[in-house]
Amino acid sequence: DLQPSWSPDGQRVVFVSIRDGSSNLFIVDVADGSEKQLTDIPEIVAYPAWSPDGRTIAFTIVRELNFVLASQIAVVPATGGDVVQLTSAPGLNHQAAWSPDGSQIAYTAVPEGNLPDERSSIAVIPAAGGDPIFLTDNAWGDFDPSWSPDGARIVFVSNRDGLRQLYVMSAEGLNPVRLSAGAIDFDPAWSPSD
Repeated sequence: DLQPSWSPDGQRVVFVSIRDGSSNLFIVDVADGSEKQLTDIPEIVAYPAWSPDGRTIAFTIVRELNFVLASQIAVVPATGGDVVQLTSAPGLNHQAAWSPDGSQIAYTAVPEGNLPDERSSIAVIPAAGGDPIFLTDNAWGDFDPSWSPDGARIVFVSNRDGLRQLYVMSAEGLNPVRLSAGAIDFDPAWSPSD
């Protein structure tokens, strides 16, 4: 079992589990330890993330096509049900991060044939489905988005200055500012009060 993520109310944990040769999403109730399987799909699943209201899980579906990995962002109700794929662009679409109001999902978009450190962008897609909006250019590696609690900013990791450093920009993709220097950074997260 891997990649656990707490529900917003702290009562449940969603996680990836590899059972019977395939990976799927499961939810465990913290109080009684009961488990519920959410997905039953042949592809690999990864990176589950709760919607702010606790009703939906965004995650990554990973497929291998001719020895090349491709991935897409999908959602599933936290009670179980149909999996809905939100993205469809070739390449790697992963690292889903919900906006605080639950209306949008930011993610990392890597063009086909590239690695995240080479060329990737931060994109946003409506949680209900629709066309993505690219907030950054994929001339370098931008990845690991995380929304500020007020929804006004997104922090992310970029190698645009050489090393993986933290940057913050407006939720519209404007005015990126470097926050860190020196060490290699990854997996940024906001404190609840920021």
